[in-house]
Amino acid sequence: IYIYFKDAPKPEKTLVNLEILDATGTLVRQYTNREGGDAMCYADNQPGGEKEPYGVLKLEAGMNRLVWDHRRENIVCIPDFLLSAGWQGYRVAPGRYTVRLTVDDDISIQSFDVLDDPRLERPVSNLRPQQSRLASLYDRINENHREVRNIRSLRAQAQDRLRIAPNHAEIDSIREAVESLTAQLDEWLDSIIQTRIKTPQDQGGIPGRV
Repeated sequence: IYIYFKDAPKPEKTLVNLEILDATGTLVRQYTNREGGDAMCYADNQPGGEKEPYGVLKLEAGMNRLVWDHRRENIVCIPDFLLSAGWQGYRVAPGRYTVRLTVDDDISIQSFDVLDDPRLERPVSNLRPQQSRLASLYDRINENHREVRNIRSLRAQAQDRLRIAPNHAEIDSIREAVESLTAQLDEWLDSIIQTRIKTPQDQGGIPGRV
């Protein structure tokens, strides 16, 4: 995908979004020239500790080239968690796609085709069951990861309440309830994710999680 700019768009002044949509109009992948959200979460939780922010366009004056790897968006990132298989989404099937470029309020749209490997003699329709299974697994993983983030947020809120609560007998029962809830949340989180894995070498000696 080639994008031309007469002058380099500065992220603080000009917002650039590039979206890839499938034939149904569903968003498949998105890039932007501004860091934010989970861009650095993925970078900080990659094997080897690469620090390149995910999905951020580094645009210059003149012709810019973006290579899409035919993958869906990364799965939902969990901070302080190394996913050994990587965060990348699954590869989509050959077919008709659309790229939509938005520069502030200006929108440009262009359709293109993703072709199958010519060495493989197969109808594209044969890939539909596989794509359906991948999409189902992708959605399930994202759902689990969102739950982990929500539970972590709930745990942090409970801990914050304990820190600012006054120390007197009237709230002892509440304090005990919060501590019990925190312990249950920790047990659930430990059953879902393994945060002790910090490098690929750790995977041999530390058991994984679901």
